[in-house]
Order: sequence, then structure tokens, then C-alpha cells
Amino acid sequence: MKINKYLLYLLFVPALSMTSCSDFEDTEVASPQADQDALGANFTAATSTATVNPDKGTSFTVTMNRVNTTGAATVPVKVESCSKIDDEPFCDQPTAFVFAAGEAKASVTLKLNSKCKYQTTYSLKLSIGGNTKDHLYAAGTSLTTISVTRDYKWAALGQPVLLEKGWYDGGILAPVQLASDYIGANPLFRVGAPYYYAGLSASTAGSFQFFLDDTNYDFAGMLNKPGEYEATKINTGMTENKLPLFINVTQTKKVGTVYTFTYDVFYVKDGQNVNYKEGVTADLDFDIEGLMAE
Repeated sequence: MKINKYLLYLLFVPALSMTSCSDFEDTEVASPQADQDALGANFTAATSTATVNPDKGTSFTVTMNRVNTTGAATVPVKVESCSKIDDEPFCDQPTAFVFAAGEAKASVTLKLNSKCKYQTTYSLKLSIGGNTKDHLYAAGTSLTTISVTRDYKWAALGQPVLLEKGWYDGGILAPVQLASDYIGANPLFRVGAPYYYAGLSASTAGSFQFFLDDTNYDFAGMLNKPGEYEATKINTGMTENKLPLFINVTQTKKVGTVYTFTYDVFYVKDGQNVNYKEGVTADLDFDIEGLMAE
């Protein structure tokens, strides 16, 4: 009998121990919650883009949100990184966002460095200072990266076949686009990154950018912005030796709805242009005039 009582005791004590442990876990104090009185300052997304018109834009805007809108507030920010041009930041450096009482959003306008080039992307990474995001209902992120490009807004017109002869033996499904916010005598078009769409390049930057006469949509010239955008300095692909390729358009003509581009493909070695393929021609059969008339 004593043995049985002893065995029951051995079974009973562990059971008490297990119950005690379970009760402790169920009533353990949780980690402190976020401060409901904090501002809840945040950026909407971890990454975003901004496009600045090359002809009429000189700045871009960054916006910060907050949950707690009671009273005025100044939220400091830190520049974690910023692209540079000749060792200079590509834009103004923000230090803080200022909220008026009742405002849920505050913005800063950052001016671009005059050296920013056309169709070159720069980046600015910001972080929110202090504990201002520590709020129960604060969404968004306390760290954001903005990619900024000086460029036009490009509207897709279609994706016809660019039939190149003399180098790439085959049709290329390259998109034709219109710079919808370009201001000038003639509309600006581009055939987007042909060698990218042919699978010969990882870059989407290399494209034909050209003007067409706004009366008969005949060729009116190539886009060239010295110091900003130079057609012969836009990487359009790679050689077998992984050297970047460039295109120099020498002639363009229009017969009916067919545009014929003639160009040389070259690469740069030791600072010198080396011809890779000469006299390449490509036909683009695409009724741009008809599309523009619609």
C-alpha cells in the first residue's frame, strides 16, 4: 500500500509541475506594445520612382505620412545614400519634414543638380530619425529609396517588327513610343531598346530616338542633347567579348509607311571608336501618321 501511495505521489507531482508551467506561459506579460501617442511617421513604400521632364522640370517631391495628427511636428530624416555627379549629390539633401497641426502628410521639394543627364537614373535613400514610427496603426516604412530620372512620359503606340539587315538576321519586336509631354516643333518618337528585345542586351536604355515632321511624318532628325543624351553613347548591346555596343544613325528615309534606318554599330576601346558592323539597315513598317491622326 505504501508503495502504491508513493507511486501515486510520483505521478501527481509532475502533473502539478506541468499545470504550473502552463499557467505561467498563459499569463506571461507580452512585449510592450507600440506607443499609441507616437506620431506614426512613415513613407508609403520602401521604393518609389520620380520622373522629371527634361525641358520644364527641375525638381521632384518626396512625401511623408503620419498617423497622429495632433499638433505641429517636425520629423528629422537622414540621407542614407545619394547618387553623385562629379562628387556632388544629384539633388538637394533633405533634413526634416514639417507637419502643420492636423496635417497627415508633409512634403519636401528637392531641386536637381544642373548636371543631371537625360534618361539617367539616380537614387536617394532616406530614413526617419528618432522613434516617430513607433505607433500601433502606423503603416508604410521608415526607410525609402527614390529612383529619379530626367525623362519624358512615353506612350506606347504599338510593337511592330523592326527588320534589321546586315547584322541581326531576324525581325525584332521592338516597341514604338511617343514622348507625350515633349514640347517642340516636331513630335519625338523612339524605337525602344531593339537589342534588348532581340535578347542581345540586358539594357533597356538603348533606343532610336527621332523626330518626325508633323505634316507628313517624314524623318526630321535624331534626338541629341550634348552632355545629357548623345545617341552614340547609349549602350544598346554587347559584343562577343562583353564590350558595350553603340549605334550611330547615319541616314533615315521614309517610303509610304516604311521607315528605313541606316547606322553603324561600334564599340569603344582605349578611348577610340571601333566599327563592329558598318552600313546596317533596318526597316520599320509602321503607320505612325495614321496612328497620330486617330
